[in-house]
Amino acid sequence: MKNNERENIFKNTNTSILKNKKIILGKPDNEDFINMGFQGGALGQAVNIFNQSLKKKSNIALAFTSNAITCGVRQYITKFIREYNVTMVITSAGALEEDLLKTFNNFLQAPKEFSDSNLRKNGLNRSYDILVPNSYYSELSNFFEKFILDKDLKNKTFTITDFCNYAGSIIKDENSFIRICYKKKIPIYIQGALDGSIGDIIYFLNKNYKLTQDNTYDYLQSCDQATKENNKKKLLLILGGSTPKHYCCNIHLLAGGADYAIYLNTELVQDGSNAGASPSEAISWGKIKSKSKIIKVFCDFSISFPLFSFLIKENLQNI
Repeated sequence: MKNNERENIFKNTNTSILKNKKIILGKPDNEDFINMGFQGGALGQAVNIFNQSLKKKSNIALAFTSNAITCGVRQYITKFIREYNVTMVITSAGALEEDLLKTFNNFLQAPKEFSDSNLRKNGLNRSYDILVPNSYYSELSNFFEKFILDKDLKNKTFTITDFCNYAGSIIKDENSFIRICYKKKIPIYIQGALDGSIGDIIYFLNKNYKLTQDNTYDYLQSCDQATKENNKKKLLLILGGSTPKHYCCNIHLLAGGADYAIYLNTELVQDGSNAGASPSEAISWGKIKSKSKIIKVFCDFSISFPLFSFLIKENLQNI
């Protein structure tokens, strides 16, 4: 073999170009997740960033899309809100609706073989492999109408935070994030609250009650809260993308940007969407500070968030 051929195969290594000579151990315990490769390592970094934010007694803005409640991450979200310093929750219409639906009845698992047309004929709504019986929405409609009557809202204006506070005071399900937010006096902000069954219900009830839902008040409250918390470090913990992700980041622009950010989602950056935008991209907008600690874990949050919740719990003894 010629010398250059041998050199091509057995090329000398120069590690002096590496700033961090991290060894990839691959041990699946909480101490060494950060030393794993791929998204295991990203998850370990997320735990490390969370621990740093805890040491600084940071306020936590928790944002998640509605499918977090659909898929069963609900109890992990509720437990997280109960145990940590969450000061605001930002989500979407479906999360509000499905949290309440799950206080009334359980969701069902879809069979391995099914026809969507047949599911429709039988009043079964499908979210991937989860079924929500259509009859559940009648209970939600009755619950919402009770809110209108109890609060005497005919011909009046209400906010979604009003409804969340009312719901949290009525329901007794301790797995409900609405319930724990009510008990801890944590506001729930939802800008797209009518984009779902709540909107459908209001459409029909409005014929009798002439309701107006005020989005502006809640938005102003969330902006004021973000800016008034300027004396505290801020962590953005965001599950998924869509409106909650943008809303959470955008209100912190007014406050000069967040100090820490952890994203758990599977969205791509190449289409320029907000959903796929990286934490680093948010720095360019001023939504996250230039010297912040940031990470995106590219993983389905039905996997990553339960793991994240377990790992931060395991690491509490080291904080």
